[in-house]
Amino acid sequence: MKYKPRLIWSGSIASGLLLIILLALNGFLSNPLLWTDKFALLPFVLLIFMGLHVLFGMYVFFDESKLCRVDFFIWRSCIAIADIQSVVYQSSLIFGGPNKTVSVFDAKGKKVFMESMPFGKEMQKDLIDKLIRLNPSIRLNEDAEALLRENK
Repeated sequence: MKYKPRLIWSGSIASGLLLIILLALNGFLSNPLLWTDKFALLPFVLLIFMGLHVLFGMYVFFDESKLCRVDFFIWRSCIAIADIQSVVYQSSLIFGGPNKTVSVFDAKGKKVFMESMPFGKEMQKDLIDKLIRLNPSIRLNEDAEALLRENK
């Protein structure tokens, strides 16, 4: 199963980056000397990479044996589902708020996480539910249990 960022989140980020890229292109086209300046090109290339990352380079997936999160296309963090000890649903930010993160921990302290902002609460709930089905010995904190009870 593969969880990709919601279109409303990735689409809005990508459209904002697209606008910035178009403005930068306008600057490059109006001043051709900028194409030869590597320091002027670097932010432009980084913006393109970040836009592609938001749309295609970040996702969470699992099968019967492991849970993985991929960032920046190649940076992979994986945990064996049989080794998962706990799932914690907690505030993403120090100050709290509506954005929460699902953090999955194994016995060695390795962590795979899924934030609510890009992925959404329903995907987080679905992930926890499927992990519990694959490994019933997983412990949940109170907030994770409350999330699973929502809308049942």
